[in-house]
Amino acid sequence: MLSSVTNWLGCGGASVEKWFFGEGEDESESSSSAESFPSEEDDYVNPDNDDDDDDDDTQDEDDEDKKKKKKKNEKSRGVVVENDVSGCLVAWGYNYFGQCGSGTNKTVQVPLQVHFDTNQRIRLVSSGDSHSMALTEDGRVFVWGCNRWGQLGLGDQVNRITPTLLSHTSSSSAGYSFIATGSQHSMLISSFGEIYSFGCGTNGRLGLGDEAPRFSPTLVASLMGKRIVGAAAGIMHSACIDSQGRLYTWGWNRYGQLGNGSTKVSCAPVHHKDLYKQHFTKVVCGKNHTIALNSDGEMVAFGYNICGQLGIGNLKNSLVPSKVDLGEKVIDVAAGYYHSLCVTDNGEAYSWGYMSEGSLGLGEVTRHQIRPQLIPLSHVRHSHNNADDVFNEIYAPDTTNDEELSAHKAHIEAKYSVGDTVDKVFAGAWNSAIITSSGKLYCFGAGDTYRIGNELKEDQDIPVVIQSDKWGLERLFNIDTDTDIDLQYLIQEQHRKSLKKLKKQTDSSNSDSNSNSSSGDINLNKLSLDNDNCNNSSNNSNNDNSNNSIQNIDNQLIQSRLKKNLKNVKVYSRVVNVSIGGAHSIAIVENKPVKKKFT
Repeated sequence: MLSSVTNWLGCGGASVEKWFFGEGEDESESSSSAESFPSEEDDYVNPDNDDDDDDDDTQDEDDEDKKKKKKKNEKSRGVVVENDVSGCLVAWGYNYFGQCGSGTNKTVQVPLQVHFDTNQRIRLVSSGDSHSMALTEDGRVFVWGCNRWGQLGLGDQVNRITPTLLSHTSSSSAGYSFIATGSQHSMLISSFGEIYSFGCGTNGRLGLGDEAPRFSPTLVASLMGKRIVGAAAGIMHSACIDSQGRLYTWGWNRYGQLGNGSTKVSCAPVHHKDLYKQHFTKVVCGKNHTIALNSDGEMVAFGYNICGQLGIGNLKNSLVPSKVDLGEKVIDVAAGYYHSLCVTDNGEAYSWGYMSEGSLGLGEVTRHQIRPQLIPLSHVRHSHNNADDVFNEIYAPDTTNDEELSAHKAHIEAKYSVGDTVDKVFAGAWNSAIITSSGKLYCFGAGDTYRIGNELKEDQDIPVVIQSDKWGLERLFNIDTDTDIDLQYLIQEQHRKSLKKLKKQTDSSNSDSNSNSSSGDINLNKLSLDNDNCNNSSNNSNNDNSNNSIQNIDNQLIQSRLKKNLKNVKVYSRVVNVSIGGAHSIAIVENKPVKKKFT
């Protein structure tokens, strides 16, 4: 009993405030991360003193927080990002704990590239309330942000303001394949399907059989042999699915968010045997609700429902999985604190739940949405970065007469009738995002702390485009100004294309001469070029080693030559994934050169 109380207080449970959604909700047993937002003016924190001054900082933050809306005191659950496409990472928004990975504690107003100490591309990202994680192509994990409860898994409680390699290795030599973050805890899935958890353990959210915190990744032994393939985390509950499509949940259960028919806490994973006929492909967790998507494109939801976030047509909590009736096949789903979103196979996005802050993307709504509502595609196909401008263009001024309104309607229909479809949806505490088929990113919801990414602090209740001049389009690469594009990657891509073309030419001439029998290999990381690429003008064709790769070339000279060839390269940049935390966002952006001959 004493140890449980100690663990509880260690995670800040005693300072929990009641939620402002009326008398219907009692979250007095929730844990408070003390990661609540201080004044927006307090942009900087000395990282060297951050851990030593945790107690003082927390008290200062509490004083500041009393002046702000209670919504800012709530903690965000993590949103898992799933994609096999690699790319560079950008971040923006609230950064008091370094969760944007920018190297400072200053709020990031516009998307800023995050730099990693690795040549590997970033494959997956996940945002907790105030911490972030990234997974590389080779299965390594980088972490940064708040670490008060060990949610970074580094064995200590020191915050990090830049990505730091998680040195823990799983039993799989191939490393990790999946990452997930909750408010104050994190999870990793190894390439062998083992799941590890760490961070605050209150109410059994780690699934380790107790409520003790863990400061480094710890194997969830009860799921050994299940081959876990996906996971998600709420504020104090967690969920995962295995390779057979079976669903498991554990942690806090006051509102039925575990879906097992009770409200009893479970410190170990619970298998949903009554859902054995369904094969689940994805699970997401809101603050206190859970939604699972099966292979037939159907959703089931359970848990807290005071704002209709379950989408089941009422405001009653559900202790067991309840079907979300949509009538269309769903391919993606996301959950915020009190709202949810999904995408159908015909490229349409739906949202439901909490009406305020703009997180539904439906414009001005006057009530909670208890069933999925279509987000108008005209809102998605615009080019504005401000919801007010979108509204004025789509709906026209109030003084417009009937004739002008008809002409305006025809103009809008022509402009928006052909365009992007929605590929993916994402949700954070009070925010949402959409990625379209062209790779454009649209964000909406709460705007304070610049969390939208459009340089504004106003809430956006209609999806607004982010970085419209860079993402989701083809543009001419400018080596001097396009610092958001990884030059090394472009050079490597040009190398690859050049080698492919050169090899084809060489193979076609093999019947006439043996001098060009092999184009050799290119070491992309070291930027070394092969014999044919660099020595065609030399007189060493009769040398016995003429077909071997040249190893000792001045890299600076080569890079200078390659940069010259990049002057007229066209690049297509697309956002491939997003993860939204409490008040910050991170995104993977893929940049590829297109249709450029390399000489």
